[in-house]
Amino acid sequence: MMDEQADSVTEQSVHDLESLIVDDGEFAELESLLDPFNIFEALGIVSQEERHSDFLAFLCDPTRNHGLGDTFVRRLLQRATAEQSPASGSLSPIDFDLFDMDTLDVRREWQSIDLLFIDRSNQLVVIVENKVRSGEHSDQLDRYWRTVQQHFPDYTSLGLFLSPDGSPPSDDRY
Repeated sequence: MMDEQADSVTEQSVHDLESLIVDDGEFAELESLLDPFNIFEALGIVSQEERHSDFLAFLCDPTRNHGLGDTFVRRLLQRATAEQSPASGSLSPIDFDLFDMDTLDVRREWQSIDLLFIDRSNQLVVIVENKVRSGEHSDQLDRYWRTVQQHFPDYTSLGLFLSPDGSPPSDDRY
């Protein structure tokens, strides 16, 4: 009799655990937060900065065949500008909601800049410096800013500094 009760308790415990794992939406959400899918890990390119930049350039280019149009780049720039200080006097997320960015020119490794977005219709240029397991060097952020200012003097400039751990840039313009 005791063995039957123990088996019954074990079966119920297994059933409860299975229900938690399979049917509980909160458990699934918690699990996804603890172990999010990483496409770069799946492709074996976690530490390959150039591949990260290639992928980001693909997603940000509204002319590519991803079906997103300018939605991805628009949201990226809205998120970036939402996190800057209000006193910066630069663009706001609302500006990007109003911009038509369908003709955005996305360049890779232009003048050594990881990504450069040129929006001629809105006279906007965005410098994106992407760091994956490496740090800044040779005053690169300032050099990139000066280079862009020389080539696009009448454009509004925005600098984005991306890193997996959220490290701050050395230059306040980013």
